[in-house]
Amino acid sequence: MDSAALFKQLLETAGVNVNGWGLFVSKEPDPAPHRAITCFNTGGLQPSPKWSLDFPSVQIRVRGFPNGYQESRAKAEECKTALLGIDPQDVNGGIDRLVSVIIRTDIADIGFDQTNRPIHTINFNLITQPKADGYRIAIPPIAATTFTPPTVQYPLDVVPGAAAAYSTRRLASGLAGNFGVNNIKRASDGQNIGVGLSGDDYDTAAADTFLGGSQGTVIVWSDQTPNSNNLAKLLAPNQPAFNKIGGIYRTVWGAGTDQSLKATSKPSISGIFYGGGFAMFVVDVENVGSGNSLLSNNSYNLFLYSGPGIWFIQKGAGGDGSWGTGNISGLTGLHIIDVQYDSTSSASQPVFSVDGVVIPLSTVNGYSGTPTDDSTSQLEIGNSTIMGNSWGFGGGIFEALVYPMIPTSSDISALRANAKAYWNTP
Repeated sequence: MDSAALFKQLLETAGVNVNGWGLFVSKEPDPAPHRAITCFNTGGLQPSPKWSLDFPSVQIRVRGFPNGYQESRAKAEECKTALLGIDPQDVNGGIDRLVSVIIRTDIADIGFDQTNRPIHTINFNLITQPKADGYRIAIPPIAATTFTPPTVQYPLDVVPGAAAAYSTRRLASGLAGNFGVNNIKRASDGQNIGVGLSGDDYDTAAADTFLGGSQGTVIVWSDQTPNSNNLAKLLAPNQPAFNKIGGIYRTVWGAGTDQSLKATSKPSISGIFYGGGFAMFVVDVENVGSGNSLLSNNSYNLFLYSGPGIWFIQKGAGGDGSWGTGNISGLTGLHIIDVQYDSTSSASQPVFSVDGVVIPLSTVNGYSGTPTDDSTSQLEIGNSTIMGNSWGFGGGIFEALVYPMIPTSSDISALRANAKAYWNTP
C-alpha cells in the first residue's frame, strides 16, 4: 500500500484542497502552484512478521503563498485535524484497511524557501492491514465508511450573473478543463501563444517556456462568463505588459499610457451601472499617479486617482457627476478594490471598499439630467480616454469581476472572502 497516496486521498476527502490548494505525492511542484500540500513516505517501523499489520510513516509538507505564513499555518492545522481521529476503514478498493493514524511530531515551522513561501511539516505513524499473504494472519475486514467530498467554491458559482470576469485562475466550475485564459506575445520575435489553465491555476510552466524569462504583452484576456466579453488589444504599443510578481503572472499597465484592453459592444456590458452595478478588482498598485483608470465605458468610470483616492465619474446629459474618497494611506501592494453604484437615481452615491472596508466619500458633485446613453459602449480595462487624456492604471490587475446588478451584502462578502483566500490579500 502507498501510504503517501492514501494520505492524499484522505485529505481530498476532507476538502483541504479547495480554494487554490493543490495535493501532491512524493514530489513538491515548483514553481507553481504556490499553495501545495505534499505527502511523502518516510519509512516507518518494521512490519509484524505474524499479523497482517504494517507500521508505515508519512510526512505532510504544507507550502503557502509568498509571505502567507498565517494562511499556511492554518492550512497545516486543517490537515492535522482532518487526519487525526479517522475511523478504521477499508481502503484501496477494499483490499487493505487503515487501522489507525497517530501523530508523531506536531506542526513544525521550517522557514521560508527561496521565493519567501512558508513551509510547515507534520509527521504521522500509521497502522495498516494489507491483504494477508503467506504466513501472516489476516484480521476480519470491517465495513467501509462512505464519504462525500466537499464542492470546490469558485466566485462565479458563489454569485452567478456576472457580465464579465477575468482572472489567471479558474472562476467557474463549468469551464472546460483547458480553458484558454489569455493570448500573450513575446517581444523577441512577435510570436504569440494561447495559455490556459493547469487545474484551477494559470499554466505558469507554459508561459515560462514561451517567454523564456522575458516580459510579454497581452493580446487577449478571455472572459470566463458565458457572455464571451473577451478583452483585446491588437496594436502592440497599446498592449499591457504581462510579467510576474512573487512568482505569479499578472497583467500590468503603465500609468499615464494608452494601454488598455477592450471588449466589443454587447448587450451584457452596455449600461453596466444602469439600475445598479458592482465591480471588484484584485490589483497590485505600483504607480499611483494622476488619473489611473480601472474600468470605463462611455458613461461611467472607476478610478484609482492621485493621492491615492478612489473616484467614480458619471457623464450625464445634463451635467457630469463625480464622487471621490480622501487619500488612502498604504494603498500599495495586493488589494481588493470594489465599487457598487446605481445610476438611475441622482440621489444614489457609489460605495467604495478596499479589502472589505468601506472608504467614506470626501467629495460629492452630483449630476443633473439623465445618464448618457452607452448602449454602443465598449467595456475597457486599464485605461480611459473619455475625459480627453490618457488615464492609464499604474500596476497589475490579477482579477476583475463585473456584475450588472448589486449583489446582496452577504454575496459581496463571499466574493471578497473567495478572492482573499486565493490571492492572500490583507
